[in-house]
Amino acid sequence: MALLGWLLLPYTGYVFAGLVFLLAVIVAAVRLGRGPVLTMAALSAFTWDYFFIPPRFTLHINQPHDIVMFVMFFIVAFSMGHLTTRLRQREQAERRRQRQTAALLRVTQSAALTAEPDRGLEEALRAINEFLRADTAVVVRNMDRSLPHAVHEPAPSSQAPKSGG
Repeated sequence: MALLGWLLLPYTGYVFAGLVFLLAVIVAAVRLGRGPVLTMAALSAFTWDYFFIPPRFTLHINQPHDIVMFVMFFIVAFSMGHLTTRLRQREQAERRRQRQTAALLRVTQSAALTAEPDRGLEEALRAINEFLRADTAVVVRNMDRSLPHAVHEPAPSSQAPKSGG
């Protein structure tokens, strides 16, 4: 980015170079996490200051409008890094909720749509085991509200991995 800004500096000015750096930070924010984006924002801002903002090759800024641009660069770059990270986290949470909802639907359909209650429990346990990637069991209370001596487990054949998807 610095090379591109340096080559175009005589034609576009140093503000354009800052916008190129800002665009790079925004593009990186779409792909990278918060830490790398914030690091990139800081490095881009200081690179822009050192190589492009007069007086060049110093970290000193003379003009008030350049100071405002430098501060605004930081604010926009940090905000974009933070907001895109939050958006990515929300997308991941939404995908997780969708998987959980689909698993819950499979469990309830397995239990409710089977004519035999024991077979329905086996199907529900199979769906739960697939979702949790763990072995589970269900304790079904007796009609007198006491607990049975055995748990309801899925049939041994349901423990085998499925083939074909």
